[in-house]
Amino acid sequence: MIAADVADFYAQHELPEKTLKFLGANRPLLDQTATGMKAVGESLLLTGELQRAIAVLNRALAQGPSDLETDFILGKAYLSTGEFAKASDVFNRLVQYRPDCLRYYALLGTAYRNSGRLMESAKVLENAGKIDGDNVTVLVNLAQTYFEIGWLNDAEQLLLRAQEKEPDAVEICVNLGVVYWRMGRRDQAADLFRASGKIGQASPIGF
Repeated sequence: MIAADVADFYAQHELPEKTLKFLGANRPLLDQTATGMKAVGESLLLTGELQRAIAVLNRALAQGPSDLETDFILGKAYLSTGEFAKASDVFNRLVQYRPDCLRYYALLGTAYRNSGRLMESAKVLENAGKIDGDNVTVLVNLAQTYFEIGWLNDAEQLLLRAQEKEPDAVEICVNLGVVYWRMGRRDQAADLFRASGKIGQASPIGF
């Protein structure tokens, strides 16, 4: 469906104004197919209409087997609304379907961590690291889980590895500063916080 492809393009390229205008003009057509509803759900997620996005995406999934992208978008919507148990269920299912896909592991680890299931988060992200030990998103995510557990030295080592890969990433700099602050290494933490301000807004780490 061409309309679904256009809506998906606007959402993928984060063009909220064009997305809303296009949805308004083509919503009845888009609501006719699972592909169209997936595009609508992704667009609603982009524009912050999270509950509407969840409702539409669930309707799309009810139409039958998807290409997994609908499930992935739904999982992200659940994460955004704080429904971490539902997000965990979605990403667990995706990991079973695609055990080689790092972004599924990364977001499953995030869902577990945010729901307080720290050891499960660590296990999932460690498994992702076995697939690609140099993936920055996985390294940062696992470091955040280790930090929550209290394994500060391990978190530091992961963030230093990530920093080697992405030396200008603000998120890494700030996370490492927080680790040093918790460790009592206040001067190093302050240096990193200052450095993060000088780096400015870097490209976001994530999927």
